[in-house]
Order: sequence, then structure tokens, then C-alpha cells
Amino acid sequence: MRGPVAESLLSAWRRVVPANRRARVIATHLADTMPHRGSVLDLGCGDGAVARALMDLRPDLKVEGADL
Repeated sequence: MRGPVAESLLSAWRRVVPANRRARVIATHLADTMPHRGSVLDLGCGDGAVARALMDLRPDLKVEGADL
């Protein structure tokens, strides 16, 4: 039987995994459409997951994020 701590961790994991997959899918599509070298400004970047995934895929890009 699972306790409250295990349930809390499992619940957090279920929120994070789809979000990370979503960020990777979006970054993959963006990476395919951008020219080589350059700068990207991610407005409304939130936690920066898409920007981080884009930087991992395209180290030739300089990615900056801004969010309120």
C-alpha cells in the first residue's frame, strides 16, 4: 500500500513527464525550421523547458527567455 508521500511523488511525476515530452516535441519542430546560427527570444517562456530543449537540440543558437 502506498503512503501519502509516495502518492504525492507519483502525482508530481505524472505532471512533469508529459510536460517534458511536450517541450521536446515543440523544440524539435522549432529546431527544424530555424536557420543555422542566430538568436532566439522566447517570450512567455514559463519555466524555460522549451528553450532548454531547443538549446540541447541546437547548440548553434543563442536562446534567451523572458516571462512575467
